[in-house]
Amino acid sequence: MTAADVVEILEWLEEANADVWLDGGWGVDALVGEQTREHDDLDLIVRDVHETRMRDVLRTHGFTQIPGGVPQSFILADERGREVDVHPVGFDDDGIGHVLSERGEPFVHPAEAFAATGSVSGRPVACLSAEAQMSNHSSGYAPGETDFHDMTLLHDRLGTPLMGPYRTA
Repeated sequence: MTAADVVEILEWLEEANADVWLDGGWGVDALVGEQTREHDDLDLIVRDVHETRMRDVLRTHGFTQIPGGVPQSFILADERGREVDVHPVGFDDDGIGHVLSERGEPFVHPAEAFAATGSVSGRPVACLSAEAQMSNHSSGYAPGETDFHDMTLLHDRLGTPLMGPYRTA
């Protein structure tokens, strides 16, 4: 998944007024303002009421759902091998985002977690905040090499406090 791919996909979704936030590796790179590693996919958080709109837009550009993901998320891919890992989020009346963890457990983010911006190839993009990224990556699974890279990057570049397994690394 290249930076040009990310920008292209985000432009399609913006034209359709689908609210999405970058998460995962591209979300981290957007927060620090530059691509720091290769990315296999694009992690997107989508407002749950915009999920159908997002699916329809990506379907018109050749994306279909493939096996994988966890019960509350899904993966869309196209013939070029680009993958979008989608995580729906619902918001309550206070703007708090409610998602399910990989184990299907309720997980919440304060409204501020969805107010962050970053950039991909100079284009401003909505991102999950650095603090929320750290929280998401700090429990519930054994982090891999890219997780350590990304969380260390947030700490070194943005001062985000290390949590969980990253504190002892």
